[in-house]
Amino acid sequence: MNNSLTQIAEGKLDTQVNICDTAEFAELSSHINDMARSLAAAQKKIEDERDLDKLTGLYNRGAMDRKLAELFSQPKSLGCSAVVMIDADQLKEINDRFGHKCGDEYIQAIADMMKDMGREDSIRARQGGDEFLLFLHGYETQETLMAEIDRLCRQQDQIDIQLPDGFTGKLKYSVGWCITGEGDRFPSLIKAADAMMYENKRKRKEAGVV
Repeated sequence: MNNSLTQIAEGKLDTQVNICDTAEFAELSSHINDMARSLAAAQKKIEDERDLDKLTGLYNRGAMDRKLAELFSQPKSLGCSAVVMIDADQLKEINDRFGHKCGDEYIQAIADMMKDMGREDSIRARQGGDEFLLFLHGYETQETLMAEIDRLCRQQDQIDIQLPDGFTGKLKYSVGWCITGEGDRFPSLIKAADAMMYENKRKRKEAGVV
């Protein structure tokens, strides 16, 4: 029991105490396990409040930087990977015409679309405002990675949305990406993907799409 209690005190809150020699020890073990579960739940709540964007449930900027730093510290584990930047189009117009509640729903729709993209362990973050990042990693081949990026691009202007205050239309966003290479650092990848995204937005405006 002493060993288990030491592990719990060190923060290993998934440690279980299972001493059933007597009814008293069994009851004590149960209380300790309940306490550890409560502490783990409280710790997760604190981490979520620190790391998650309140509106979308995606990682916030600080958590995104920490997660990417962790992944890029072990580059061999990244597999085929890419940084993808996404920017919501027409958000200002929606805010001005329908109000910020409708704008928040539009941002949430972008986040919901992103949650359907990539693998379960992909990094999805709201950098702030209408800017988002998706880090795709762990793909075995470049082809499967690009197939996921192509799917994201094909969905531009294709997703139907209906928001409060009468807005009905298509979910519009601009997108850019950068495939990772050996020795790449994530800040430079974000910068390159961001430049491609703004070029995509410029072309979309010229074409009258946004």
